[in-house]
Amino acid sequence: MKAKVLFAIMMSLTMAFNGVSVFAANTTENTTSSETITEVKDPTLTYGKVVSVNENSILAKDVKDIETIYNLDEKTIFINSGTGEKVSVDSIKEGDGVYFYHSPAMEDSYPGQTYVYAVAINTPMDTSCIKYHVVDTITENNGEISITTDESDLVLKCKEDVEITFFGTNEKGSIEDLKLGTRFFTWYQQGTDMNGKPVENEGVLNKIIIVPYADGEISIYANNNILKQKGIIKDGMAFVPLRAVAEAYNMKITWNSEESTANIDDGTRNMNFIEGEDLYVSSASKENMVGMTSPLKLGVAPYIDDEGKMWIPAEALSNMVGYNVKIEGNGHSVSIIKE
Repeated sequence: MKAKVLFAIMMSLTMAFNGVSVFAANTTENTTSSETITEVKDPTLTYGKVVSVNENSILAKDVKDIETIYNLDEKTIFINSGTGEKVSVDSIKEGDGVYFYHSPAMEDSYPGQTYVYAVAINTPMDTSCIKYHVVDTITENNGEISITTDESDLVLKCKEDVEITFFGTNEKGSIEDLKLGTRFFTWYQQGTDMNGKPVENEGVLNKIIIVPYADGEISIYANNNILKQKGIIKDGMAFVPLRAVAEAYNMKITWNSEESTANIDDGTRNMNFIEGEDLYVSSASKENMVGMTSPLKLGVAPYIDDEGKMWIPAEALSNMVGYNVKIEGNGHSVSIIKE
């Protein structure tokens, strides 16, 4: 989960979808293109005063009066920083002070341009901006939940009965809805107060707002190379065609039609994927190596489509050990990086 990769929005809209059947065990093809992407850091948080706004972009000045064009699209999130409620771009007016969670990549133009993941408005004067995170690990100990994220070294903590809702709805959630790769908004204190003293209850969460990814096609990057095949987001989870990804890493694929099970093996570790079973465990491929990983559940299971292709949740590959998986650009692409 630690590899950060810049997504390619236009590429995700123009590449044709082309899956490979899991049954075609002896079929191989060039599954990657020569296009690569650049490794970047996590989303950057910037405050700006709005100069102008339209449905495609916001021009704003930062605290040093430097202008930046923040580009928007249909996946950009607009949120009330004080309440966590969903708002629209129409809520933003010239002169407003807003916070942008945006890509660190800046186009070499004047003014500079960047893509925005989320825009937070109406931040109360006596608090900091609402925080945006993606779950890396989640553990429970005596009723206390600890959450680590890609975007912060701080360990976030909450109780099992913490208030959880889904963004833009009245639907209530639970701690079971927080899984590897789940993105969410929340509020907490960290660092020191105005007097230089450590804040109380640092990193303690009282409310969590889960933001599912929108369903649709996404691009797949394997070690920074874009695959010809597309992935999909289904029920808020990124799925990838198993054979396409396995072949991109030269893995051996074995299919058991009687048990609807596929096994992938990269020579170091192997993993079974069973149709309809939400359980992901990898084991050593050779003797005298570290054995099985802890079981991972993601709330979704592999499935086989009408063309005979097996689809797996991309996050399951993180349990192969050494494979880092991350959804990029508000759900425009998923990157899989082998260390």
